[in-house]
Amino acid sequence: MLYLNIAFAWCGYYAVHSLLASNLIKNTVELHWPGVFRWYRLSYSSFAILSLLGLLWMHAQLADEPLLVSWTGSKYLAGCFGILALIGFKAAMKNYSMAEFMGLEQLQRGKLDPGTLQVSGWNRFVRHPLYFATLLLCIGIALWRPDRPTWIAVGCSVLYLFVGSWLEERKLIAQFGSAYRRYQANVPGILPFRIKR
Repeated sequence: MLYLNIAFAWCGYYAVHSLLASNLIKNTVELHWPGVFRWYRLSYSSFAILSLLGLLWMHAQLADEPLLVSWTGSKYLAGCFGILALIGFKAAMKNYSMAEFMGLEQLQRGKLDPGTLQVSGWNRFVRHPLYFATLLLCIGIALWRPDRPTWIAVGCSVLYLFVGSWLEERKLIAQFGSAYRRYQANVPGILPFRIKR
């Protein structure tokens, strides 16, 4: 039952995250409460961060037997993945404004910036570089703490990376149309290589 609750908590977090990021919710808030809408992105970002911290705190309280035999190399390997993930996050954010990402620019302007299609930097290798960096971080966490609760959390997170990227792609196609479809045809999604079917 504990493991089911962990999976439910993580899947619930990602479901709410996607729902609040959907154009349906954003457009509804903008239409009915334009004065409130300027706070939307900042509120969304704050809620996402605080609820994630709550989940991580809950997760830190759990203890379970390791699923893998602990060996010294696994901690070093986990550290390497963690460092690569941090480098990936830093490189990916070069294409984006942190103020816009957190919602501070929307707070000043009162509306969302339609933005431009980013195809430079890490976006030349993957369409979702932040998701790729998150994937590296997930691998590092799974190696650092190889127990059942962690692997459930990591499994839910990895699954969401692919579901979330698919949902994001639909919004990007609606926003950029054929330009995004061309980009999609030439650049892989999350992994920096294509898997041949």
